[in-house]
Amino acid sequence: RMAFIRFMTDLMVDHGKFTDRRHDGGFDQVGFLALRPEGDRAFLQEFTSTQMWAMWVAKRQDPLSNEDSKDVVLFDEIIHQKLNRKASTIKKWATPFLSLDFAGLNDGGHYIVP
Repeated sequence: RMAFIRFMTDLMVDHGKFTDRRHDGGFDQVGFLALRPEGDRAFLQEFTSTQMWAMWVAKRQDPLSNEDSKDVVLFDEIIHQKLNRKASTIKKWATPFLSLDFAGLNDGGHYIVP
């Protein structure tokens, strides 16, 4: 799981900057792809054209439930945690969701993304 989340974090670290209702589907795919390495563009073009991606963008813009907003907060905080590790980062982001203690939950202390 951690390898997958690190992979996705590396690929999508700044995707939030391109989430905008003015663009078709709520995402500026052209602008996003223009800033990616040439070798990543074909995969990311397909990835950001999927129904799964459209649902993710919709969750970011209009969460339908508390669980939807937790998914977005979790991914954003993992991105912030990654950016906080950079030595050149002046601004540090708080990651309170990642600091929560889930030990009392029935699932053994883990937040389970639905």
